[in-house]
Order: sequence, then structure tokens, then C-alpha cells
Amino acid sequence: MLRPSCAPPANRGFTLVELMVSMAILILILFVTFTVTESVSTINRRTRARIDTFQEARAGFETVTRRLSQAMLNTYWDYDFPNNDRSKPPTLQAYVRQSELHFIAGPTKSGKRPLLPDGELQSTTHGLFFQAPFGFSSPPVSSSPVGAAASGPTLQNLLNVGGYFVEYSSDKKDRPKFLLESKGSNVAERWRSRLMEFSQPTENLLVYRTTDATTTLQPYDWFRKPLNTTGDSSTRGMKRVLAENIVALVLWPHRSPHEAAPSGAPRQLAPEYLYDSRLFVERPNDKLAALTRNQMPPMVQVTMVAIDETSAMRLQDRLTNSTTLPEEELGLSVLFQKPSRNINPTKLTEGDQYREDLKAFEEKLIALKLSYRIFSTDVGILQAKWSEN
Repeated sequence: MLRPSCAPPANRGFTLVELMVSMAILILILFVTFTVTESVSTINRRTRARIDTFQEARAGFETVTRRLSQAMLNTYWDYDFPNNDRSKPPTLQAYVRQSELHFIAGPTKSGKRPLLPDGELQSTTHGLFFQAPFGFSSPPVSSSPVGAAASGPTLQNLLNVGGYFVEYSSDKKDRPKFLLESKGSNVAERWRSRLMEFSQPTENLLVYRTTDATTTLQPYDWFRKPLNTTGDSSTRGMKRVLAENIVALVLWPHRSPHEAAPSGAPRQLAPEYLYDSRLFVERPNDKLAALTRNQMPPMVQVTMVAIDETSAMRLQDRLTNSTTLPEEELGLSVLFQKPSRNINPTKLTEGDQYREDLKAFEEKLIALKLSYRIFSTDVGILQAKWSEN
């Protein structure tokens, strides 16, 4: 007897277990996709912020090196007046290099002769101040005849003061007035190390007065007084930010690598990083002061260290509610100031101290887990006209 064939099974959907497994797999895929997307987005933001920071730093670095190469002293040979007192007869048959201008580079806040007094500016590492033909005046000066409309070309070779240093400060003083008067005044302050540029118009130069025996200006007052924001209009200058997150500016004046120091001459032009073209005023019998008298160094190694914004925020957090100063946190209260303990000062040659300090500073930045970039180049000063005599 034949049995009837079985009816085909009815179509059935997914079971609950299958749906749950599928959803779990989908959620896992979405989670992985989101994680990868977020990670790429974070890396992209950090990379873009780092690129922006270092682009600004590079632009500031190029400004410093370009302007430094234009420095000048207008040196000339003249009678030797004892103690620079022109009211007395000069030394017979003696001529020396003379100049009314001044070139100085060195530590700003520490060392034997800091460029900036304590409390004036929260400056770190080194500073540089000099004169150069930048053509800056206030108001702009025209070469048109007296009484004519100022429509002619400006006098582009007017002498100005140029200066560069690093200042650790808050952004609150630079915020717009409307922001300070609104709820935005409650926004947390951003403390950053900034590369600053100082310039002074031709008509306000004080450098000539420091060589006048009838005045009471001190040797550094030609740039210290204009930097003081409370100064009057006769000493005014302009200070502006060139780049943010610049933690160090190091200046190492030295001879040309193709010219060794003559026998009996000082081996280094800038012991403890200080170079002063008027050092002879304070040390008339010093060999180094006699050598650098009214002379600019033939070469200056300019090194600038920048960190990214993330590292700057982390550094600010470390310094918040702390009495530690930025230079102490980064080791800059000792580095780039005086010979290292690892080097015998009597055996120092040009470059030993600079290289040792830079290596120690990099190790410090790595230990603090700060992302950094170093910009460095040798700048030849066109008007140096260096002489060992």
C-alpha cells in the first residue's frame, strides 16, 4: 500500500537566537568602525594642530634669522680716549674701533649680566638686541620735500632697534576689550611661552644717549626702557608675538668654522653665551672685551625649540597652583647659562657647551613627554667685518 507523500515544510523566519547573534555582530562591527574613525580623527586633529604650531614657529624662526643677518654697528677707527671720556685728551698715536651702536646677545634672566632685570618680564633662555636698517618710523617718513604731500617712497633704510626673546605670559592682557567685559572674562587663562619681537621707530632711539657722558642712562637702558610698558612716548617701542609655544631661544655667537682662534686670543667669543660689543666699558683690561670691542660676531648659531599645543596644555597643568617657574620645570635655569658640570671649563672649545646643553635639554623634554621640534641654523652677519686685531 502506497503512503501519501509528506507535504513540504512551511517557510519559516530567523529564530530569536539568530537575530541576537546577527545584532551582536553588527554592533561589534559598528563599534570597531567608530573606534577606528575616532582614532583617525583624533590623530588628524593632533597632527593638524602640530603642523599649525610648527608652521608658526618656522615663520618666527625665519624672521629672527633674516633680521639678525641685517644687524650693523657702523664701526670706524678713531682716537683712543681713556675711559671713553672725550673731555680729556686722547692717547697719543693710539686708535681704536668706535661705534655709537650696540650689539648684545645672551641670557635674559640669569647669569652674571642678565639682559632683563628680575620682575620686568617673565623671560627665559636668551635675548638678542641690535640695530639694523629696517625702515620703521612712527608716523611713516616720506622722502618727499619738506611741506609736500607724503606721496613719495618711504625711507626704507632708516635705522631701528630690533630685539627677540622668549616670554612666558598669559593671553588675558591680549584679549579684546569686549571679551574682558563680557562673560568671556571667566574663560581660563592660557599661559604660554611666546617668541616676542621688539622694535623701536627711528625717532625714538635711545642707543646714542648711552654713549653720551652727560646722560645717566645705563648700558642696557636703550632697550630696557622701551620694553617697559609704563614708559613715556619718547621711549616707546612695539612688542608683538611672533610665535606661540616657543620654550627656548638659544644664541651662540662664534667664529667662522674656517678660522681658528689665533695663539693667545680667547678661544670662545661668548663664554656663558654672553656677547656684548661694549664689554670693554666694564672690563677695559680684559682680552675678550678688547677683542669684541665694537665688533659683531661673524656667525651666530640660532636655535629655537617649539612644542605642540597639547604639550603646552600639559605643561600649563603641571605649573598650575605650583611655585615652580617654567625655566625650573624645563631645566633652563641651569642649561644654556654656564659651563656644564660634565665639561672641564679649562678645556672647553667652541661648541662643546652648546652641544652638551642641547643634548641635556632634549633629554629633559623627552622625560616630560613633551612633543617638540628644534629649529637651528648658523647665521652669517653681513656687516660683521670681523677682525682678530
